[in-house]
Amino acid sequence: MDKNNYVAYYKRGDAYSDIGKLKEALEDYDTSINLNEKYTKNNDAYVYSQKGNIYKMSKKYENVLECYNIAISKDNTMPYAYCQRADYYKERGEKELAINDYSKAIKYENTNEYAYCNRGNLYEESGNKENALKDYTKAIEINNNVYAYC
Repeated sequence: MDKNNYVAYYKRGDAYSDIGKLKEALEDYDTSINLNEKYTKNNDAYVYSQKGNIYKMSKKYENVLECYNIAISKDNTMPYAYCQRADYYKERGEKELAINDYSKAIKYENTNEYAYCNRGNLYEESGNKENALKDYTKAIEINNNVYAYC
């Protein structure tokens, strides 16, 4: 592997993450970030989002939000980062923050059935049945197999 190839490191980090080798994934993501002089804004944001996911899986919650915030600061139009942060807020019971982030993800990717479905769930839990119905309907329009996300 080319020791200066940031893409190889973040891809290998993804592979380590997929097989549950979280420590190795974090090491590769950190190496990728350190090589980021040649990074595009989106790739840099993606790596920080992935680091947040690894910290969440490792139950190192003090680092999760920081990584998602950095990802969004690197690319504030990246739906993936907003969805990841929204999921984190949702798990912590911070429904309004989660709804706001799912809404931002939808703003930048209006075909994101995952964001529509999860925002719909939060609307339903909050008693906002009309908005929940709108989001579920939109999610179904995008993907009629959306139940996998809901």
